[in-house]
Amino acid sequence: MQSISRQQINKIIEDLQNKLKQEPENAMYLHDLGVAYMHLQEWDKALDSLTESLQYVNGKEAVSSLYHRGTAYAEQGDIDKAIKEWKQVIRIDEHNVFAHYSLAKGYAFKKLYDAAIMHLKKADRYNPNRSLKLIHQTLARVYTLKGNYQEAIKALHKILDIDKEDIKVLHEISMLYLHINELNKALNYCKKELKLGSEDPSVYYNMGLAHLGLNKANKAIENFEKALVNGLTDINIRVNLGEAYAREGKIDEAIRAWEQVLAIDPKNLYASYNIGMLFYDHGLYERAIKAWDKTLKIDPSYLPAVVSTGSAYLVLGSYDLAEQYMLKAREQAPENPAIIGNLAEILLMLKKPQEALEQAHIAARLQQTNPLVFVLSGCAYAMLEQWEQAAIAWQQGYDIDENVFTLTNTLITKCLTQKHLNNVMKNGGEEGSVVNLIKVAIESESKNKKNKEKTGKGVSEILNKFIKR
Repeated sequence: MQSISRQQINKIIEDLQNKLKQEPENAMYLHDLGVAYMHLQEWDKALDSLTESLQYVNGKEAVSSLYHRGTAYAEQGDIDKAIKEWKQVIRIDEHNVFAHYSLAKGYAFKKLYDAAIMHLKKADRYNPNRSLKLIHQTLARVYTLKGNYQEAIKALHKILDIDKEDIKVLHEISMLYLHINELNKALNYCKKELKLGSEDPSVYYNMGLAHLGLNKANKAIENFEKALVNGLTDINIRVNLGEAYAREGKIDEAIRAWEQVLAIDPKNLYASYNIGMLFYDHGLYERAIKAWDKTLKIDPSYLPAVVSTGSAYLVLGSYDLAEQYMLKAREQAPENPAIIGNLAEILLMLKKPQEALEQAHIAARLQQTNPLVFVLSGCAYAMLEQWEQAAIAWQQGYDIDENVFTLTNTLITKCLTQKHLNNVMKNGGEEGSVVNLIKVAIESESKNKKNKEKTGKGVSEILNKFIKR
């Protein structure tokens, strides 16, 4: 009946109504009338006819009316009633594939994924037509909703066992492999799609994402460009294209891509923020701050932009402004150790060692394996002339990472004098010898000023890696 016209269905309804005038208790006519109304999406009339038919049948003869009544309830949005009907069908006919399948969809709608999976597996077991793809497709979707992506992939592979050239299934598998970061496998399935003649431009986009994840920015650019040429208009292509250009060091192209995103979507936080990050990474701190000002106009509480603006002001030596932004960030994320560590460094620069020490201790409590917070504590103790405590804190940082003083030599030279270091060495007990390591780090800074990757970084620049963009 699905392929016939509305006019034909109305004719069927008219014929059934005439027959019911002669046989008003004919369950088969009432059932067929209900199903006909369902094709017209007249759910109330369908339910009335199906319910009336159930007055004259029971047992297996009632199965079809119960099943269709469940479907009508589901279409009306009453999933609980629909589930109740389909469960009745299964109590009468345990092997009813359609009831198990529909019940699974109902449970999935209610986010009862384990129950949905159980009934889909039963539908597959009882299904005499082993080539039915729909069950495996639905099972894959339910596993995906549950977050069990490997099982979703297994379910889709069962469809490929039936039809190895199902491009849509290959596409779904590639998407799932992207999601679980198995990027080479994702690429393989994308290539299979193209080999089979797929004309879906999103295949190129997925290949671009995979290459980007594999740090093959040049290939990512090539595929993102192909996706655009082939008509894909998803704004995220240009967002990721900008990222790929940035990784290739093509600043102008990256900015152009993100500006195109903002031309389409002026409130796109990712593009706006990343323009600032590009400037920041290339030492253009004033331009970075201007870019993040625009980001914060879109969303004044966008945490990465708040933190990064504070860090940029710190690098520029505008410590009061840096503190202002980092305090705002601290209000938004009071338990974020990276932000607290940033704040501690700023407070050291403002010559507020006691406040800095308090913040460093909180950061250390939240992230005990981060050596940088112990360096901050050591600097604060030294400024407070608590020499032994300074030496102990530095030793703790060194025990976690032997390179920690090379990474933080700029901080140490800015907030401490040679007198501080000498006093720590003289009065720091056995731990005082760690100052020798700090001296080596400081000396290496003067020898390697040209190598900005190895020296000259403040603690905030390193801590910010822990803050999710």
